[in-house]
Amino acid sequence: SKMCVRPTVNDAPVVKADRVAACMKGHRSAAISECEHIDNTFTVSADTHLQTCKYCTTVFTAAAHTFEGDEHLCSVCGYPYGGELYTVSFDANCGSGDMTGVTVIPGDRYNLPACDFTAPVGMTFGGWSVEIGGEPVTLGVGDPITVDSDMIVSAVWENILYPVNVEETKYGTVAADKETAAMGETVNLTITPELSFRLASLTVTDQNDGAVEVVDESFTMPIGGATVSATFEIDTDLVNANAVNDLIDAIGEVEYTNESKNKIDAARTAYDALTNEQKALVDHYDTLTAAEDSYAALQAAAEQAAADQAAADAVKTKINAIGKVEYTDGSKAKIDEARDAYDALTDAQKALVENYDDLTDAEAAYAYLKASAEATEADENAAIAVKVKIYDIGNVEYTNESKVKIDDASDAYNALTETQKALVTNHETLTAAQTRYAELKAAADQAIADQAAADAVKEKINAIGEVEYTDACKAKIDEASDAYDALTETQKALVTNYETLTAAQTRYAELKAAADQATADQAAADAVKEKINAIGEVEYTAESKAKIDDARTAYDALTQAQQTLVENYATLTAAEDTYAALMPETGDPDEPEHPDSPGEPAPSDSSASSDNGERCDWCGEEHTDFWGKIVGFFHMIWYFWAHLFGLK
Repeated sequence: SKMCVRPTVNDAPVVKADRVAACMKGHRSAAISECEHIDNTFTVSADTHLQTCKYCTTVFTAAAHTFEGDEHLCSVCGYPYGGELYTVSFDANCGSGDMTGVTVIPGDRYNLPACDFTAPVGMTFGGWSVEIGGEPVTLGVGDPITVDSDMIVSAVWENILYPVNVEETKYGTVAADKETAAMGETVNLTITPELSFRLASLTVTDQNDGAVEVVDESFTMPIGGATVSATFEIDTDLVNANAVNDLIDAIGEVEYTNESKNKIDAARTAYDALTNEQKALVDHYDTLTAAEDSYAALQAAAEQAAADQAAADAVKTKINAIGKVEYTDGSKAKIDEARDAYDALTDAQKALVENYDDLTDAEAAYAYLKASAEATEADENAAIAVKVKIYDIGNVEYTNESKVKIDDASDAYNALTETQKALVTNHETLTAAQTRYAELKAAADQAIADQAAADAVKEKINAIGEVEYTDACKAKIDEASDAYDALTETQKALVTNYETLTAAQTRYAELKAAADQATADQAAADAVKEKINAIGEVEYTAESKAKIDDARTAYDALTQAQQTLVENYATLTAAEDTYAALMPETGDPDEPEHPDSPGEPAPSDSSASSDNGERCDWCGEEHTDFWGKIVGFFHMIWYFWAHLFGLK
């Protein structure tokens, strides 16, 4: 432990309270509590140390060792580290020299040192390569690494970039493709002389003025840098060659003129006067030869054009000499001579014969005159042969034999020339036969079509079968009827079973009428049945009487067939009987025959007359209007029968 010397009290070194912090600089992990003494003893273990004041027995808190230095001793108690150590080794990586490895406590951080290796020639130290997480990482001097295993740290070397110095020069330029380069790297130079100058010398030297080899205007960078020097000189051969290039450039577009020819000749003369070395420097020579070729081609074309025009003019003269065309040997000879001369021309020469159409017109005119003279007899013979074929047609019928004769005559006529056709005097007979045959064929085709249409309708009629009052049967009848109506009158005449269709239509109408009547009868009967059911319990009241009468009137208005459908008719008659039994011999059905209480006068005689008319013996009402009197008449008859049979 580190001692701080201070005055003693009772032979014990002490330190004032305000000096404790300064004293502790030497004891880092120790913490003095109330004790003023600084001379301590330690009780240590592999991981911790315990401080105790040997004067006052003050015991401090146990603390972990803090190992420092290459010997790994605790900075507080000096206890040596006794555990496992990892080694950090150093690799020169193509450099030279040695660096001693260091040992590090597992998990401690280690700061990378400066490099003591000697760098390879032309290179400098660029850092340390350390593998972290399985990947190499470049770190610098002083950067910390965590050591959790044995490690190898490799030196990283970087190229030193040396300068490329290009000295200034006159009459040209020298340029390098890079300003700096590493040792061994290729540097390319671009040499550009001024017009009429050429490179006289080119040298490259290293930092010690040693010569560096230059190959094809390139060199390899030496250590320390390089200096490029060049000189240029005038090139007489190039001056002369450029003068010829200027003459060639002055030619311009080549034309078939004396001016253009003079420019080409001047350039050619100047070129031929050069030496072979100077000619090699004329880089526009191909332009000169191309101009010479172009001029020669133009000259040849001009000469050929003159020759072509002369040949064409000679043929034009021969064509003009033909004159008026006649069917004579002299006229034929002139035409043939012009034709032979024209055919002997080249295509270019033929294009110059502007009166060529006169030649073809003359040839056509002569051919027409010749054909006219030779064709008269042949035309008459051909026309006679066709006329015979037309006469042979005879009476036209719709048969293959008649068709063959007509077609044979027609084909023969169509094969004639217009002149020959004009000689066929019976051509109208042929056209009449063709028209008649077409009419017969159209009639036959129409008859077949009509029969097919009629047969289709007949099949639909036959498909109707037995007539029933069903939607399916109705659909068949309608389909057959629609198909029949769509026929022409001629086609309808071919439908031999049309009566079957009309009979089916009639029968279906009857079935439908019967079904409709049955429905109507049932509806009428059902209405009466409802009126009878509405009577209910019979009472001697006007309301009950009205229901019975209403049902009776409705029933009587039914037809006999409808009345048979009223299954509850017996209920009506029973109601009528019941009502008749309830009715007194005289009196109003709305009032009892006898008074309800003593002292009430009896009902007046229903037959008595009122001021307005007679009262009905049956209902006691007055019937004054026409219909009322009709109702009263029926009531009177009923009243009579009721009395006769004792119903009232």
